[in-house]
Amino acid sequence: MPALVIGDGLRITQVLSNLISNAIKFTHEGSVSLDIKLKEKLDDKRAVVSFCVSDTGIGINEAQLKKLFTPFTQADTSTTRKYGGTGLGLTISKKIIEAMGGVLIAKSQEGVGSTFSFELEFEVASWEKLDFDKTKYKETEELPNFGGIIALLVEDNLINQEVASMMLKRVAIEVDIANNGQEAVEKYFENPSRYDLILMDLQMPLMSGYKAAKIIRERDKDIPIVALTAAAMIEDKQKAIDAGMNDHLGKPIDMSELYKTVAKFCNADLKIKEANTALRKIDEILDMEDLERLFSSKELINKFLKNFAQELTSTFKDIGTFISQNDNGAKLLLHTLKGLSGNLRANKLYEVCKSIDAKYVSNQEIAESDIEKLRSTIKSTQERLEEIILDERSDIPFQKLDYKELKKLLYDAKQTISKSNMLEFEEVDCLFMNLNTIVDMNELAEWKKYIEELEYDKALEIMNRWKL
Repeated sequence: MPALVIGDGLRITQVLSNLISNAIKFTHEGSVSLDIKLKEKLDDKRAVVSFCVSDTGIGINEAQLKKLFTPFTQADTSTTRKYGGTGLGLTISKKIIEAMGGVLIAKSQEGVGSTFSFELEFEVASWEKLDFDKTKYKETEELPNFGGIIALLVEDNLINQEVASMMLKRVAIEVDIANNGQEAVEKYFENPSRYDLILMDLQMPLMSGYKAAKIIRERDKDIPIVALTAAAMIEDKQKAIDAGMNDHLGKPIDMSELYKTVAKFCNADLKIKEANTALRKIDEILDMEDLERLFSSKELINKFLKNFAQELTSTFKDIGTFISQNDNGAKLLLHTLKGLSGNLRANKLYEVCKSIDAKYVSNQEIAESDIEKLRSTIKSTQERLEEIILDERSDIPFQKLDYKELKKLLYDAKQTISKSNMLEFEEVDCLFMNLNTIVDMNELAEWKKYIEELEYDKALEIMNRWKL
């Protein structure tokens, strides 16, 4: 899988978010999985990537499947009452994928589950095309060159995959990615001599990093396996060693420590200048300066932060409720959020997650005050992300509309949505900026979230309440 491809990342994220949201909605028990992999490398500059969202939910029969992409159509009315409508999201997702040259395919069996998949062709990106700010980070002076080293990165979270992959790619390490322990074992056994190093997350679905390491270690006594763990307990580190791993790296990943570890196990030269942070004032919510030091590319940072903001409003939206209800998946979800917030230098959120995670580990009761602190910190992090994202757009001229123009734009937007067509990002931004002094801000923010998640039916309900 190429480390970077050029495409409409925001639209693809919208589609995947909608498909995953629907899958979770219709899966009361069982699992939901996302699989992204290289389908075919056409040449050095083009690749076909496949995307697949699968669930073991309620499923639908063949006759109903044919009507699935019709707006507001579901298996039956009882499903709508129980789960809420899938509405326009699937219809619009289908149009988005078709506009990018793909086909959204749905397969389902009632009572067994569903699979939604599509394939898209991308241009393979080169690092030269990215917008690196050379004044922020002089790579030739401060970064080692580990050319020739191939690493297998095992990580289930997409953003964490990208963060770690970027760090490795910047020092010329070739990276293969496995989404869980099972994939790691399969990739390794396909070509055992390919890899110089395995970086292994520990808490993953399907197969944990511990089990994967044991299986690989039985075959190969020499391949270095380094645990990637947000767990700081001595027993967790010992458990990784007992599973056959050679060492561990903490999450959030420290770039210098990562490179030292690579040098240690791959017998490579290390010449890296340590960053001086002693006199630096650190933003407790989001340390943008450290992100710029790590990645140097504003394009990449903005991409990571937009995806993070989207995850906070979708994947982690109900994490507080899950924790308070002692949901089985709450611990893993919190663990994922801890690693994600740490890697993206959301410091305050990381510390709150770390505190609650420690209570899980020591079997302490998690108080309601802990959950409220988590919720409020997620909210403040979302607000900070929104500020940064809006600031990024600040150089785009703001079009102030008069009453007639705004009313017409709102009417046109409602018509567009009701016909299962997409709103352009410029239209969404223009409506948001012009309506923020007219309608309730919380409702406006909720509307924008629904638009971004392709929950157009819910967005339309809100728009119908606005009286201009």
